[in-house]
Amino acid sequence: MRIAKRPGLTNAGAVVIVIFILAAAYIYLASTGQAPALNQVQQHSTQSTQAQSLPLAVAWSDSFGGTDGGTIDLTLYQNGVQVQQLTDVSSPAIFSGVYVTPGEIFSILYTSSNGAYQWFPSISVPSSSSVQSSSQVYTINLRTFTLGTYSIAMSDQANDAFGSGGCFNMTAGTGDQCGGGSAASKPGTSPSNLYLTVANSVTNTGYISSFDPVDNFQLNALLVISSPGAASFSGCGSVFTRSSTSYCVLTLPDSQLVCQTIGQTLTCGSSRSSVTVQPGTLVHGTPETETLTVYVNANANNFLTVGSWGPAAQSVASATIKIGT
Repeated sequence: MRIAKRPGLTNAGAVVIVIFILAAAYIYLASTGQAPALNQVQQHSTQSTQAQSLPLAVAWSDSFGGTDGGTIDLTLYQNGVQVQQLTDVSSPAIFSGVYVTPGEIFSILYTSSNGAYQWFPSISVPSSSSVQSSSQVYTINLRTFTLGTYSIAMSDQANDAFGSGGCFNMTAGTGDQCGGGSAASKPGTSPSNLYLTVANSVTNTGYISSFDPVDNFQLNALLVISSPGAASFSGCGSVFTRSSTSYCVLTLPDSQLVCQTIGQTLTCGSSRSSVTVQPGTLVHGTPETETLTVYVNANANNFLTVGSWGPAAQSVASATIKIGT
């Protein structure tokens, strides 16, 4: 917007007139009690800034419809440094003494005595607040889980099932290639073609992988086959040897580890993998034992480097199978 000048009026003169008018208006309003004092304006500004800093609360619900009745612990991190830990809490839980502002980024570790270990590596404080336990807070909402109960089923290419400890005979015939009598043997092929199925049997449970921002690696559910000596594998996500033991590692998708009721339908996923195993050296009648383990919260690269699947890794299922020739 342009303002026209009166003839003969300089810029400096116009400024003086404007200031005079504003000052006169303020004096008039102040005399009638309608203008706020300057210290009141400053105080209001300070209060507005302080109102944005509120305690942090965390609420959670189960992703698969379960009810976690275990002991819940929450640990709050910022920039990789632990800020505060809450133990044996229920939802919602408030981090007392931790005041935050909208847009701040935190990491939260959720653990449960019912098996859940879940990182939320980058959580932003929301812009709106709410009332929790009679306190005005900023609330972060998490989707968590209750860990399932898992098993490993094994079969060959002819769909013959093996229980844990069973024997796969890579040589067709009725001889005692497995060292346990012909009843323990299965007509097979060389190398052994195995079908491995990991399944969850408990309703409204599952597993959710996450990224650990403190140790800086991904945590997954893994199916691991370990074989003594120099075995060869195919069908694996990764293969490596450590301390004279060969490993085949497969990452199990979260979606295939869930058992959940949706509407009136119970859907329990399973993860089926096809793997071939060729033991390094076999002696007739002396089978080699392969060990199968399902780990959660695990990282294969960490195991390859330091010999640990991760600080929170746990075994949730295991089985063995013998391979003979």
